[in-house]
Amino acid sequence: NSLVDMFVQRETEITGILVGMLSREATILIGPPGTAKTKLLTTLAKLTNCEIFQIWLSPETDEDALFGPLDIKAYREGRLTRITKGFIPTSDIVLIHEVFRSNRGVRDALLSALEEKIVKIGNQKVQLPCLAFYFDTNFVSTDEEDLAFWDRMTIRLFVKYVSSDKWEELFSVAIDLEVNNNLNPIMNRDDILLLQEVVRSRFLTLKNASTLIRKYILVLNDLMQQGIEVSDRKKIKVLKIASALSILYMEKSVSLDSLADALR
Repeated sequence: NSLVDMFVQRETEITGILVGMLSREATILIGPPGTAKTKLLTTLAKLTNCEIFQIWLSPETDEDALFGPLDIKAYREGRLTRITKGFIPTSDIVLIHEVFRSNRGVRDALLSALEEKIVKIGNQKVQLPCLAFYFDTNFVSTDEEDLAFWDRMTIRLFVKYVSSDKWEELFSVAIDLEVNNNLNPIMNRDDILLLQEVVRSRFLTLKNASTLIRKYILVLNDLMQQGIEVSDRKKIKVLKIASALSILYMEKSVSLDSLADALR
């Protein structure tokens, strides 16, 4: 509700980024510059008292820029490690801008971080503490080699400019946000970790939700007949998103409405 009050015509995007955090699934915001994509996520970080790491990618970006530079002193002592303070391995929220402009090595490294929530530093695999991975972009790559990466973008939010009938409200809200720029946190990392566990427990209950699952299968078959293929990975992720939505909507169990919203 706090976020909805601060941004005009962004209810869907706010729901999406919150569900991405609750489910720990990757969220991508797609749209032109100047649609408050970055502002939404930096405001979320302030309201949850979270450390946010953000970076704009280019073909020249390397893994050091994401995971921290090599520790030269340790290297001279025969240890291969990174200085991770202020980079992905020590951040609560990760925001990657223009991911499709990066090189193949960076995207492969991000794939591993997304899928396993780990990063390899020297000979060690380090568990990432981040609560949520977010991406924003002005365009989506249609190259075949990027399909695996695109498929891991579980929540996809297509952001448009505010419609003309809401411009006056946009100006008013923007001025209020400028005046009240020092936002006080209303949640913290422990709150989010607790909610993530609640979402996981809700997801596990779906094994016994036979009626919901049968209807879900009918929808998936209908989509397939319309030529819309959903990967096996995404079929499962949709159920995780539905579980997170049901918690956000304060439902006692996953409803068909939450499942429908997750599919959308």
